[in-house]
Amino acid sequence: MSDQSRVRRLTGFAGYAQADAYVHAPQSLDELAAILSHSEKVVLRAGGRSYGDAALAPEILALDLAQLKRIIDFNESTGLLTAQAGTTLDELWRFALPRGYWLPVVTGTSRTTLGGALAMNVHGKNQFKVGAIGEHVVRARWWTPSQGWIETDADHPDHKNLIGSLGGVAALGEATLKLRKVESGMLSVTALRTGTWEESLSALESGRQGQDYAVGWIDLFAGGRGLLHFAQYDPHADPATLQRERQDLPTRVMGIPKSQVWRALKILNRPGPMRLVNSLKWLLSGREVGRTHSQSLVGFSFLLDYVPGWERSYAPGGLIQFQPFVPKDSAAEVFSRLNEMQLEAGQVAHLGVLKRHRPDEFLFSPNLDGFSLALDFRVVRATEQALLDLLHRMAAIVFDYGGRFYAAKDAVLTSQEIARMLDKETVERWIDLRKKYDPEGRFTSGLIERWGLNRVS
Repeated sequence: MSDQSRVRRLTGFAGYAQADAYVHAPQSLDELAAILSHSEKVVLRAGGRSYGDAALAPEILALDLAQLKRIIDFNESTGLLTAQAGTTLDELWRFALPRGYWLPVVTGTSRTTLGGALAMNVHGKNQFKVGAIGEHVVRARWWTPSQGWIETDADHPDHKNLIGSLGGVAALGEATLKLRKVESGMLSVTALRTGTWEESLSALESGRQGQDYAVGWIDLFAGGRGLLHFAQYDPHADPATLQRERQDLPTRVMGIPKSQVWRALKILNRPGPMRLVNSLKWLLSGREVGRTHSQSLVGFSFLLDYVPGWERSYAPGGLIQFQPFVPKDSAAEVFSRLNEMQLEAGQVAHLGVLKRHRPDEFLFSPNLDGFSLALDFRVVRATEQALLDLLHRMAAIVFDYGGRFYAAKDAVLTSQEIARMLDKETVERWIDLRKKYDPEGRFTSGLIERWGLNRVS
């Protein structure tokens, strides 16, 4: 811990949360276990794609699991794939798709690791149909301070508690996923434009029927108008599209290397230009409506990978993503009110993404019978406190209506606010889990400290 050469400044993916920590990258599961056996406090980290402080904490040991990325086993008959915690979704799909399989759940970026995905129990644009990733984990192997290595499956009483436990009680070593069999690497995609919050939510609710994926872009500058996309697996497309080279995203935009596009985005990343960008997107979207087009699984799934380093366009302050999950009957009222508050405060989210969700039983799950709205806010130091005040006022409304928040995206909520989200059963499950597997509280993170979970006993 005193080796200053290991000290690194860690940030959340969004660049807002930061901390200096001692970083060590174990090269094997045995090394991981050995380090954990002799560590007092650790935070787990691999891809670092959480928007907030879920994978960092100040002045403690940060275990970088990125080197633990071996694909251990794959059964082409059953679609069961076993991989280590540091394996990314990118590495998994590149292995699986040429063999005729696709991941059951993916995030908006392929850089997410398996360990991070299970710690946060991530969801995708198909959560309303297949649930979060935890529902597709057949087995998992964890290292715990009290019991060393343990293995869980769907019949284990703590399987759904360890998945989604925020990296706060155990370190994932490896997991087995049930993949989806696909005939091609393509989706059939249709688009629909909407004019109001009510219309957007109603269209997403009805349009998702019979679809495999559904997602909506919302123009917050214009009061809830949107562009919705629905997609189905296309079994009739050329099977050659299963090959990696048919899935890779283009490296240039209008001849410009994508690695440089973030610089142009940085110029545009201000309220005035973003209002114009949203308006242009709305106007141009009319060309998509009323027709079906084919899109690759990678192209549709990993939109955040289209422009490498796009998050740098929010520097130096970074961005805060605010993602409330709201019951379906009150979603239109809540989202409309949150939108009005942004417009009144002059702090409007540059991007809004709408999804439909279904409930599940995983620990700290935000998923409910309703909708989520992911909002990206640029942080400007001169107006940072005003933005934070706005977000806390917005959170109070979300909680008033029985809403929840997603740990992988949160960077601002306090323990007092989170207490409004956690019912008695969830708190008791967390307490029992910590007592059983991490009674001394070795695992921590900025998120766990900020949410007050380290003080729950």
